[in-house]
Amino acid sequence: MRKSAMILSFIILCGIAYGQNIDEIDILIEKGEFFRAENMIKQELFNNEALSQAKAKDYWDRLTRIDNIRKDYPYTHDEVFKELKSEMPDLTPSDISRWEKDTTLECRIIDGRKKYFRSFSYNLFALNREAAGRRLPKKPSPKKPKKYDPIR
Repeated sequence: MRKSAMILSFIILCGIAYGQNIDEIDILIEKGEFFRAENMIKQELFNNEALSQAKAKDYWDRLTRIDNIRKDYPYTHDEVFKELKSEMPDLTPSDISRWEKDTTLECRIIDGRKKYFRSFSYNLFALNREAAGRRLPKKPSPKKPKKYDPIR
């Protein structure tokens, strides 16, 4: 009986510790502290021999989520500013700040650096009338010759 109670207590404590780790990891991911979250996950994956397959899958899913977010937010402030400046010569840093605040220019902090969404330019001009109105008109692309011109 006493042995059963000890085993049950151990299982419950492991479950609680796992839940706390998952919660802490999720908080780190939301805060953009990916490096710390990855380290915690890898510690669990590679050092916890009692980890079940389901729990291991949860950890691998979180690593995948981190990787996907990094891929979705690849651009730095300088890259975004340069790209937008080429389309809006009168662009100012305060424009960028304003559009970040109204979320028409999506960004998030990842490991202490501000990173911007991969479709930032398209989204900004689609969602923000002011930005779209300030955009230089697109130059028409030169007509491409047809690969095949049928005889008429």
